[in-house]
Amino acid sequence: MNSNPRIAFVIDALPSLGGGEKVLFTALEAYPQAEIFTLVYNEEVFRQTPLANKKINTSFLQWLPLAHSHHRRYLPLMPAAIKRFDLRDYDFIVCFSYAVAHGVKNPSSARHVSYTFTPMRYAWTDLNLDGTRRRKNPLMDELMRVFRNWDRKAASRVHQFATISQAVSQRVAKAYQRDALVIYPPVEVERFKPQFPREKYYLTVTRLVPYKRVDLMVEAFSKLNLPLLVVGNGPELLRLKRMANSAVRFLKTNKAHRAIRPC
Repeated sequence: MNSNPRIAFVIDALPSLGGGEKVLFTALEAYPQAEIFTLVYNEEVFRQTPLANKKINTSFLQWLPLAHSHHRRYLPLMPAAIKRFDLRDYDFIVCFSYAVAHGVKNPSSARHVSYTFTPMRYAWTDLNLDGTRRRKNPLMDELMRVFRNWDRKAASRVHQFATISQAVSQRVAKAYQRDALVIYPPVEVERFKPQFPREKYYLTVTRLVPYKRVDLMVEAFSKLNLPLLVVGNGPELLRLKRMANSAVRFLKTNKAHRAIRPC
């Protein structure tokens, strides 16, 4: 085995900072020499992170309109984009996948591992792109049928699956008929300490995307006029602000650590 193996880390997209991205940061602590490949990279978001001084290899989706804020709209192009990455010179390929990352081509004898956050929700559940659960239109149904066929073939090229939980391992087994080792994601335990007294407000910290259904929380707390602090970034931010009343406040993730008091 090569004493200094070349490692490729592949993650679906890096438009915003969330839990999946922090898993990538931790992996880079262990393997700082790994090179990073992703469909879309929003450089501004990651200026104060371990990615700031890394070369990030992106796809042609990087240059399409609204790719940084609404990359999910380009889902039909993602399988083609992910397969264009040239990984022939790498000894190990590690994918951090919630959509198509595990579909990269492996033209060499490289060991290919997929650390799977979930098989893509929109294809393998009844979840719609807008976060609702209702019958999809025929065009969307056909698109997801085609995607599932591609997804199964992509999964067959992965040597080993690992997942973030027992629940996701069950999804992998159902979708791909593959076993998956559970490796729980890291937690920055030193950042969290119980503090008293607590202030009287509620807190949610999450990526502001449709399937998280933060809109339900905002609607409920606005109607009840209870204090809610929403911490996060994402394409849903403006819509959530429009539906909130004065009881609901919003903070971007990069400002939260300075502003949040015990709650």
